[in-house]
Amino acid sequence: MEEGERVSWACGPSDVAGSFPAAHHLNAGGAAFASCGMQGYPGYSPRSAEASERERISVGAYGDLELRLTDATTASGALRFEHYSDAGASLTGKVAGRMELGAGTALRAAVSTGFRAPRLAQRGFNTVGFVGGGGGLETTGFLPEGDEIACDDFDSCSLSHETSLSLTGGAVYSHRSGLQLTADAYVVSVADAIGLTRTLGPDEGLRSGARFQGRPVDKVAFWTNAVDTRTLGFDIVANWRLRGMRWGAADLSASYHRNRTEITGNRNRDFMGLAQQTLIEKANPAQTFGASVDVRFAAGVGVRVSLKHIGEVMTPAIFEDHDSGHPIVTIGGAAIADAESDFRISDRIRLSLGAANLLDKLPSRFPDEHAAQLQWSMNYPAESPYGIAGRIWYVRMDVAGS
Repeated sequence: MEEGERVSWACGPSDVAGSFPAAHHLNAGGAAFASCGMQGYPGYSPRSAEASERERISVGAYGDLELRLTDATTASGALRFEHYSDAGASLTGKVAGRMELGAGTALRAAVSTGFRAPRLAQRGFNTVGFVGGGGGLETTGFLPEGDEIACDDFDSCSLSHETSLSLTGGAVYSHRSGLQLTADAYVVSVADAIGLTRTLGPDEGLRSGARFQGRPVDKVAFWTNAVDTRTLGFDIVANWRLRGMRWGAADLSASYHRNRTEITGNRNRDFMGLAQQTLIEKANPAQTFGASVDVRFAAGVGVRVSLKHIGEVMTPAIFEDHDSGHPIVTIGGAAIADAESDFRISDRIRLSLGAANLLDKLPSRFPDEHAAQLQWSMNYPAESPYGIAGRIWYVRMDVAGS
């Protein structure tokens, strides 16, 4: 990160009598004063920029082998070795097989291991921000890896890499008419998954009078190897390519996806509370169904229509202390339709007219008495899987080169 404008992070007359009072609920008597920088959101200071500096050198080697055991059976294997200067070494592999059953049908399966080093941003990102709570703003320090507060107060000094084990199995069917069907089930287990903690204060062990980069903070948060997870799911996909028709061509498709993620190990429930658990386990739709039609007529007109039904999700209500009994927000499922038609004006120019979210679906609205509405004027949860913009009309012109 690079430091921001000086006025965004510099310390004026703060933390002294006569300064601007801090805007958070711990300051009911006006005895605490504003931290350095803009109260709206402080910029990145030189200290923050310096603490963000990270680098790594990585090398890897990869090899795979495929064998045709019989006319109908194929087996393959792969190995990958990687070494990261800041995260150590890893050896991962994959074994897969495919068996042809005849009449365009085949079975397939695979087992593989995975490795992911912490991202450099997870290691080095840091700042001081203001996080809203039911009683107002709190000054929160977002700590980089190795910060003394994270290390001494919470015994979280460094990040290690994530590892995973994946099992998949399924069947495929194809027909000379252009029809193709696939069905696959899978299970993915992740160990030492990296997550951002909830904001942690004195009740969770933060030292009295905590200061980060010289600024007083009410709470802190940091990245840590927090949980183990397991995801179970399956996919069914159908595609049909229609070609050679006098009127033109078409692509038809339909899909169904279902999955469930659960936390199988939680290192510290102070770090990963109800809000974080909800984001991991419930904030993605458990099922989706999609269908689309793409038709291109010989006369130069194209029509595309897609429909996707997204299942309900649950998300923590913004600016709430979710472990204190505040409700989780449920965003109901919805059918999202997109449509577009294009016209060939000349050999090089095509005009398209379309609508995204044609049915104008919006997520569940916050109740009027909810803190997000009362204090922060937010109508919809930010985690909605289908956005909060509603229907969007558009016109597009494509011009091909000579």
